[in-house]
Amino acid sequence: MHTLAQLTIDNYPPIPYPTGFRFTTVASVISGPNGIIKYLFVLTGIALLVIILGAGFTLLTSAGDVKAIEKGKKSLTYGIVGFIIIIIAYWLVQLTGIMFGIKEIQTIF
Repeated sequence: MHTLAQLTIDNYPPIPYPTGFRFTTVASVISGPNGIIKYLFVLTGIALLVIILGAGFTLLTSAGDVKAIEKGKKSLTYGIVGFIIIIIAYWLVQLTGIMFGIKEIQTIF
């Protein structure tokens, strides 16, 4: 007896599982060879660079305008604080995995 879409089919050969998939589990989607985590940290680094460059450009082109200087300072502060939050979140997940012995968390990251 084989099931397909919750339907019992008798007298039919079993449907073979597909082969060659890169992602077979949730963990492989997140941390596999082409997983999301590998690219997520690169994208956050690029976003931080863009935010810092934008804030620096705003500060350089402010020409003494107090509002533009404050805007540049806020952008720089928000970019750095956001990056720090991402790093802290990563380490909190790692620490939680180690403390509770959750091997999946440790292998995902």
